[in-house]
Amino acid sequence: EQHAGIAAALALFLIFVIALGQSAGKLLWNDELVTLKTASLPHWSDIWNLYASGLDTTGPMQSLIARVGLMLPIGPELGSRLPFTFAYLVMGLCIYIFVHRRYPAGYALAALIYPLHGVIFYYATEARAYALVLAGAGVAMICWQSAVGDRHRPWSLLGLWLGLAFAVDAHAFAIF
Repeated sequence: EQHAGIAAALALFLIFVIALGQSAGKLLWNDELVTLKTASLPHWSDIWNLYASGLDTTGPMQSLIARVGLMLPIGPELGSRLPFTFAYLVMGLCIYIFVHRRYPAGYALAALIYPLHGVIFYYATEARAYALVLAGAGVAMICWQSAVGDRHRPWSLLGLWLGLAFAVDAHAFAIF
């Protein structure tokens, strides 16, 4: 219990390194290529205008976020995926916090690494909106738990709303 935070930080770092290695070693696929092309437009307003004109149906958030990664001095494949890897780490941190508030650190660490074995880890390695949805849902989950426990209830409710709004704005199917 005393070193649970350090263990969680180490686990998140290892997850980051694994995701980085897998992201760097695979080619972009069709949907990621669309995200990369739209994120590579010359100006932020060009991205917004492309989506406002109805030329793509996915929504602008993933391209705007991928653009941030493309500003880094790394290759476009890794740069476009990096923000989504961080979103996946936010989800993992939220799972850890959620479980650790109710159970001992061992259970929280197990919950943190549990998504690694399933199909969810795939979302840490691709430039698609699914990691954003997971991050928004994770934030909403923490804020819901805080609101129910009367921890800064007004702020928790605002965070719950913002987390869910972010998730739904990241991908229209997140509402389901």
